[in-house]
Amino acid sequence: MNNKNIIFSITCVLFITILVNVSFFDRVRNLSNDILHVLRNQITQHIEYADESNVIVLAIDEETYRTKPFSLTPKVLWSREIAQIINSILISNAKVIGFDVIYPTSVSEYLPKFEKSFLLALRKGSKKQKIVLSKVQHSDKAILPHISQRFSVQSSKNIRAANVIEDLDGVIRRIPLFFNVQSQDSIQKETSLALELASRFDQTLLNADGSVSDTFGKIFKTELSENSLYINFDTRRGAIPTYSVADIFACVQAGKTDFLSRVFRNKIVLLGTVLDVEDQKLTSARFIDAASKEAVGDRCMLPANSKSKTLNVRDTVPGVYIHAHAINNILTGSPLSRLQPGLGYLLPLPILLLTIFMVFFLNPIWAAIGLMVLAIIWSGISVIAFSQNLLIPFLIPILGSVFVYISSSGYRFGISDRDKRFLRKTFELYLAPAVIDKLVGSDKAPVLDGENRTVTVLFSDLVGFTSISEGLSPKELVHFINEYLSEMTAIIEDHGGFVDKFIGDAIVAVFGAPHDDAEHADNAVRAALSSQRKLATMTILKEERVFSRIGVNTGNVYIGNIGSPRRFNYTVMGDAVNLAQRLEATNKTYGTSILISDSTLESCRKYFIVKEINSVRVVGRKELVRVYEPLGITEDISEVTRRNLNIYAEALTNFRSGQFHLAEQLFAELTVNGDKPSKVMAAYSRELIDNPPTGVWDGVVDGTDK
Repeated sequence: MNNKNIIFSITCVLFITILVNVSFFDRVRNLSNDILHVLRNQITQHIEYADESNVIVLAIDEETYRTKPFSLTPKVLWSREIAQIINSILISNAKVIGFDVIYPTSVSEYLPKFEKSFLLALRKGSKKQKIVLSKVQHSDKAILPHISQRFSVQSSKNIRAANVIEDLDGVIRRIPLFFNVQSQDSIQKETSLALELASRFDQTLLNADGSVSDTFGKIFKTELSENSLYINFDTRRGAIPTYSVADIFACVQAGKTDFLSRVFRNKIVLLGTVLDVEDQKLTSARFIDAASKEAVGDRCMLPANSKSKTLNVRDTVPGVYIHAHAINNILTGSPLSRLQPGLGYLLPLPILLLTIFMVFFLNPIWAAIGLMVLAIIWSGISVIAFSQNLLIPFLIPILGSVFVYISSSGYRFGISDRDKRFLRKTFELYLAPAVIDKLVGSDKAPVLDGENRTVTVLFSDLVGFTSISEGLSPKELVHFINEYLSEMTAIIEDHGGFVDKFIGDAIVAVFGAPHDDAEHADNAVRAALSSQRKLATMTILKEERVFSRIGVNTGNVYIGNIGSPRRFNYTVMGDAVNLAQRLEATNKTYGTSILISDSTLESCRKYFIVKEINSVRVVGRKELVRVYEPLGITEDISEVTRRNLNIYAEALTNFRSGQFHLAEQLFAELTVNGDKPSKVMAAYSRELIDNPPTGVWDGVVDGTDK
């Protein structure tokens, strides 16, 4: 091996060592967590642990749905039976009852006093600090229990969020400990469902005012600083005891108080759904064959059946068990802890250095064998650490050593990498990032070339730029235009597009090239809406508002390196580009800020609510084009806006059919609300009333702006 290979290999070692704690490797670290659960379970499964679960699950399972009286009534009518169960659990001296189910509706409107016993049971338990209902925060407004239940449990005092943290790969490995909740004029910290239930079991966790106690703060210092707890699904310590609601209700009816007391005394009871198709979650225990086998508790009244020997033998678990394991982790002080960031940087260094030694001083076969042995030894160390609840990203050193092994054995790779860095450095200020990626990946110098491609073109232009220029000094003008173009470019690139060119204050952007993007039209419209929202917050140096007009069109273009052999640009050409510019100008006529063509709408119709403005024949084109104004994302549109859209559509239909009086009346109705397109169309209608069209009326208005 020559010196260049050695230098390149050492560079790789340093590079990988630095990146250990960078978010780029989050997926690898998360996968390490999942695999370590499997390895620990296989290697140390012979070790016996006492059942340490302080939590039991009261399951609304398939047996419940198939057993009387539950099988005869809808779930919303189970409140009386649930009330009897709650009262019996409270009498059995359970520590606390947590609901991992939410009942947002009530039948009290149709069956007055039907839920009285349920509400009284909630009130009785909440007064003893033994009831905690759950809520879920999905958006701005939380999904809450019905108001009658909230009132019964003294409102937010006994309601906690049951949200969990889902990583980018859709796997749940953590839960939050606190949530920020708006309380009147301030933001308050509120415990999560798991922490609240744990604190009611062990009152030393939190102080009387809800703050973290010194003991809890010392043990969970890292978790509190990050506001997340890595769940330790340690199946060696015994599964979560699970009891069917059907069997417990039968037990209550039979008066088996001794059984109920033995099961529930001094336990945290979690009421939740345990079904094969509902509320199933992927967790870090997903690769363990029986990771989610939760123990079925002793039967009281109903006979056991073959389906109740184990529950949920699959890679997903019901969400209630996530909270159950988290509560046990908190109470036993056994969540997964991680290395400090400083140690994380040094973690792969010895393994990578050993890999380099083997690559340079052993033949390739022996080096490969040595690498395998090294990986096995490191895996053993990782499992031992994991058995002590220490989570280390063991995959990163292994993958890093494989990378160093491969890269250090190739001279050509070092040369290629150097050339790519040079090419990127040369062109990064002149071409879009996506274009540079394509050039670097091709391993070829850029040449005059291109291709036909369907893309979406966005053309944006400032309103009144000439008057803006007149009111600013040259230095102020440059400052303003640089700020404006920087903000717009960031928005375009954030939505997957690239800026083709700046023409003074005008911007030409392309979506769908050079990389394929099936939703390029959707992304272009989103970028246009985001641009207008951003402009609403920008002002000129003299605090004057800034406005722009945007045209968006989808069509076939020629895109590539266009120019001369000495000077060229990666750009687009074609009628689709010209039409986008004409649509931008058409905004002047109708008083709109964004107009899109019918071809763009066809590609993103399901995402947006749009207003069809008119059919126009823009300057320079014989073919008509239907133009639309995007109003926003579908779910964000109010009922009033939808009503006005229907009126405008009816008016436009009358306009196209030649019923100009009816059209004018409807347009005029919308004009009262300040709708500029309606004002323009009302004027068109009046003009056609006064000067009826000759020949066949095609409903098309010829454009005059370009």
